[in-house]
Formats: sequence, C-alpha cells, structure tokens
Amino acid sequence: MGLNLSRVAAELGRDRPSQGWQPVAAEQATVITVTPGAASDGNAAVTVTWHGTSVPAVYLSSYTPTVGHNVLVLVQPSAPLVILGRIIGTP
Repeated sequence: MGLNLSRVAAELGRDRPSQGWQPVAAEQATVITVTPGAASDGNAAVTVTWHGTSVPAVYLSSYTPTVGHNVLVLVQPSAPLVILGRIIGTP
C-alpha cells in the first residue's frame, strides 16, 4: 500500500487558514469622544474605550456616533477599529 502524498497534504492543511489570512473579531466598545469635523474626510473623529484603553475608531456611514453608545467594533490586526453599529438593549 503506497502513501498518497496529495491526500496527506490536503488533510494537513484542511483546518488551517489560507496563507495571508488574519483573524478578526467583533467585540463591544463604548464611544467616549466625538469630535465633529476632525477626521481627514471632514466627518467626526471618534474615540472608544475598548478593553479599558482609549482607541480611535472609524465608523460606517450608516451610524451616527454618540458619546455613551455601546457599539460593536470589528477588530483586525494592523487596522483601525471599525464601528459596525450601536448595540441596543444593553444595560
């Protein structure tokens, strides 16, 4: 019985992400500052508290940032936090 190298290679790589893939996560943050007109495109610059740290964040055009909002942020390596929207129903 011979060893099927192509099948072995396929099995070894099956549960691994493709090369260049980077993990992302969606996590909760709280908007702590909104500075109208301060972003490079003329929109508001936003800062959130995420894991106890103040971090600048960008947001989707469908969301209007407001201080105190609990928001869902997309966390990606080597990229700014992206506010995906407001989380409602949180205490």
